[in-house]
Amino acid sequence: IHGHEAAVVAGAFVLLARVTQAHDQPAFLLLTKHSLEQVGNGGAVVEAQNDGEEVKTAALTATDDQFWKFVGDNANGFQVVSRSGKMLYASSTAKNGMLHAAATPTNSNTTFVVQTTTNTTYADGFVLSPKQNTAVYMNQWGGAGTGKSLGLWDDRADENQPFRLVSEADYL
Repeated sequence: IHGHEAAVVAGAFVLLARVTQAHDQPAFLLLTKHSLEQVGNGGAVVEAQNDGEEVKTAALTATDDQFWKFVGDNANGFQVVSRSGKMLYASSTAKNGMLHAAATPTNSNTTFVVQTTTNTTYADGFVLSPKQNTAVYMNQWGGAGTGKSLGLWDDRADENQPFRLVSEADYL
């Protein structure tokens, strides 16, 4: 692996991202395994709360609310679904919109794309954006730590946005 290519191979889970000079949208090959979404700054994982509540960062407890599967593709958008059956959605796709998870989302803001980050500290990470607005990114509200709500922010280089996918076998 060299240049703008990155790969993470973990058991049956493969994430392959290839970034070219022409565009910065990674091409993903995701098998059907649930993985942790680990935020670079602070190392917390993304966790669904009670049905319909805001998604928050948490210490790893290996519950079904902490493992996520990306269903779809980056061109058409992914639905991000927890092992507990809750789908990620945004209250709004504008800056300051908040991320929620529910078995039945209350709106249609359920499609996301993954992009490279411009943050140099977590340069190997990615950012998650609503398909309808790729100029805002999933962000730990109020800085790193556990118990932080996740919302949308418009600075692609912000240190509270990059995340990586980690297989259960590699994290535990």
